Amino acid sequence: MARPHDPPPAPHHPLPQRLLTPSLSPLGIRLQTQPDLHLRSPPIPQQRPPPQLPRRLLRRPRPPAAVPLNLSAAWHWTDMYAAEVIYHDRIKNYQCTTPDPARAAAFYAGLAVRNYLFSNSTAKDRDRHADAMLNWVKTQPAWQKSNGSDHFLMLGRLTWAFRRLTDDDAEWGSSLLYMPLMKNVLRLTVERFRWDGLEVSVPYPTAFHPRSGSDIRQWQAWIGARKRIRNDFRSVLMEYCKNETASCRVVDCWKTPCSDGAPAILEAFLGSDFCLQPKGDGLTRR
Repeated sequence: MARPHDPPPAPHHPLPQRLLTPSLSPLGIRLQTQPDLHLRSPPIPQQRPPPQLPRRLLRRPRPPAAVPLNLSAAWHWTDMYAAEVIYHDRIKNYQCTTPDPARAAAFYAGLAVRNYLFSNSTAKDRDRHADAMLNWVKTQPAWQKSNGSDHFLMLGRLTWAFRRLTDDDAEWGSSLLYMPLMKNVLRLTVERFRWDGLEVSVPYPTAFHPRSGSDIRQWQAWIGARKRIRNDFRSVLMEYCKNETASCRVVDCWKTPCSDGAPAILEAFLGSDFCLQPKGDGLTRR
């Protein structure tokens, strides 16, 4: 069977330039603002893991086999859904912030909505923090001036986690993106809703946190020298299994129900020496 391989990490996505800060004090939320656009552009900060990130997000893993040894210190065990934490910490420590909303060009609302997606609570409970933030921020002069069009937030999960359609308590997730006050707010998210012009897709956080431009160039040179599979690996594997049915089995979810603990999945696991899920059908799924 074709052997699984580690895909190269997504390109590093730096913070938007010239973003800045006051405080949503009643909620413990920070509102980031921006400097006067006539000020000279600040230097681009070094791309290193924020020093104040929780230690659990920065556990040091073993780097992939054959990675240049001098790059091993740039690898960290970063959760794929940690973008909210990373962006929030970066912006808190960003040098071009201002306590004066009148000098700001953009406002960042640091709300960790993903903490309230799966808990055993009602739909109203899961929306409570988003409602509180929006009800507070709409009273601020900066919001009233633009109706939220110069505000943005970072969502560290797929867009569907914030698009709950009903108030049925059995449904998971938040209805944040369907709240009327969100209609003008820009949001950064992994795997955006392609028909929503206010969503900007950003890469998943990766385990590679380059410390300098030299790290990036060395990594690109190493990745670029690797032999690539010409065709999509998923189709190569599917074709192999089609021709080698005695040694390879495909669970085709178009033909066999795979959700809600369907036995087809468990049978495949129990009847295999190992299982492999290559790049999937989703826009970013692996």
